[in-house]
Amino acid sequence: MALRVVLLHPEIANRSCADCQQWLYDDAPDKFASKPFERKGVRIPRPSASKPLCFACPKQRPDTPDLERSPDTAVEMTEAGWRAYWHYKECRAVGVFPHEDAIVRTTAVICRDVEEMVAEVRRIKLGVI
Repeated sequence: MALRVVLLHPEIANRSCADCQQWLYDDAPDKFASKPFERKGVRIPRPSASKPLCFACPKQRPDTPDLERSPDTAVEMTEAGWRAYWHYKECRAVGVFPHEDAIVRTTAVICRDVEEMVAEVRRIKLGVI
């Protein structure tokens, strides 16, 4: 799920839930900002009365009811997940995967499956299918 968010919604995947709670972003339910508001180069803290749009966030599992969505129910890419994905991208870029490593093979299958699913979603959105 986290890799799907990275590929389909990079503007929000690179923002932690902690950042979203701390800083004010120009978010709308159908469009999330890639960086927080700034005034004269300084980030603007999120006012205590202003809550993040967790109910519309792509980091939320689809089966989580809107009213229960919060930073606690969001799925974020872990540091290990980022490392695994970048390793997969490096291997794919040079066309060499360490075949004797079962973890690398499994990670490659998962990453490739997610990439194919994301490509299918993009084709559907563009009306190619």
